[in-house]
Amino acid sequence: MAHGKLKSIATEALKGAPASRQLFGYEELENRWGVSRFTIRRAVLRGDLRTVNIGARQLVPLSEVERVEREGLGTPRPRKAVAVAEPAGAAGD
Repeated sequence: MAHGKLKSIATEALKGAPASRQLFGYEELENRWGVSRFTIRRAVLRGDLRTVNIGARQLVPLSEVERVEREGLGTPRPRKAVAVAEPAGAAGD
């Protein structure tokens, strides 16, 4: 009986209106944050993003979405400097 109630609660959370959403799938977060599914998955594997499992789905709770939007996701890595080539004839003319 308890399993049926838990499934019902999860189903209601998934069907809720956007304002009352409590759980988000990877695809929704891809669109919301403008990152790839692989970026989200790496954050989950590193432990930077907490998820809950409902059946076979991994979903991100609203509290985690709000935390990431407030604090950012992970630690930014330093980018390599990219040399920009000057157009031919522009150097010293």
